[in-house]
Amino acid sequence: MSADADVVEEYGRWIVYLTVVLESGAVRRRVGDHHDERRARQAAAIIERNARRCIPRLVTRDPSEFTPPHRIDHRPIDRGDT
Repeated sequence: MSADADVVEEYGRWIVYLTVVLESGAVRRRVGDHHDERRARQAAAIIERNARRCIPRLVTRDPSEFTPPHRIDHRPIDRGDT
C-alpha cells in the first residue's frame, strides 16, 4: 500500500498526479495544475504526505462503514393539528 505524487510538464503547465495502490487495486488521478515547477513540487509533497497518512486509517476500518446508509424516507412528517 503506497501513495506517490508525480509532477509532469504538459503543454507548458506543471501537472501533479497522485497514484494510490491498495490491496483492492490502484488508481491514478490528476490532482493539481500549476504554472511553475516549484509550486507543483511543493503541492505534490503536501498531497503525497497527506495521502500516506490517510492510508492506514482506510485499511483498518470496517468496509461496511463505506456503504451507503439505509434508505431514508424524505416524506414530510404528519404532525396532526398544530
